[in-house]
Amino acid sequence: MLIYETEGFLEVESKEIKQLCRSTGFVSLGDEGGEAYEIQAALCDYLDNSRQRCRVAFYSKTVKRAVIFTIKGSEKQSSWQHGQEILTQVGFQLEDVNLKLSPAMLEVVLCDVPGLLTPAEARKQLTEKTLRLAESQEIFDKNPDSAEGRRAALRLNAEKQLNDRSEELRLLLEELLISGEAFRADLEALATQVQELTARLEAAESLAEAESRQRVMSESITTAAEKRIQELEELLVDVETKSSEAIKESRKSVQLQSRITELEGKLASAEVELEKELEKLEKFTAELHDDHGRRALL
Repeated sequence: MLIYETEGFLEVESKEIKQLCRSTGFVSLGDEGGEAYEIQAALCDYLDNSRQRCRVAFYSKTVKRAVIFTIKGSEKQSSWQHGQEILTQVGFQLEDVNLKLSPAMLEVVLCDVPGLLTPAEARKQLTEKTLRLAESQEIFDKNPDSAEGRRAALRLNAEKQLNDRSEELRLLLEELLISGEAFRADLEALATQVQELTARLEAAESLAEAESRQRVMSESITTAAEKRIQELEELLVDVETKSSEAIKESRKSVQLQSRITELEGKLASAEVELEKELEKLEKFTAELHDDHGRRALL
């Protein structure tokens, strides 16, 4: 924000200047068809009684003085940065003034900066001007109709016109700076919108990326699950095949065991019959043997 301070000159000692830049050309102010004010600007960051100040001087040769504004920065932007930004927005092209010079050379360079004077030089010019105006006023008051009185009246009227034009210039500058501030506010609002949209876009991209990763993961899980299901199905078929074969073998085993049991039963019966036949045969043999004995005795 730029705040009107005074008119005259920006009074600063060269050794107190921390940063200084000036316009490389003019910016014209004024109504179309009227006499325009050609304005030069000087932005200065300096120490004033150990206090840091940042001011801009708008100098016009038409009014032979400068209109001074104090610059207030913000948390996001220093006064110096804010001043440069506003001056650029209202049409000034700025260049830095080289302060790394010898004291004598620096004084020469600073004398060429519009709207900038040392405090001593500013007091001198103000004193001379005040004395001239007081002298002209005294001459006019003594004899306004004399030649000297009329010339004094012209000088006083010229000074009044300069003061009026200086006031007009101040109003034009305030209007210009207000438009610059409004433009800057619009830019900040636009920048805020861009940041919000960028944040929303980044959030959407992050969400889309997360969804893409989730989709890839789901597809991977689905593929793995399908593969596992296929393997299980193949295993199940194999198990069923082997189970069927095992059942068949089990049935055969049961049948075979039943046949063995049946044969064992028949064998046992045959053994019993054989034993009976053997007993009969032994009995017959014994009887036959006895019969032969008896015959031998006869």
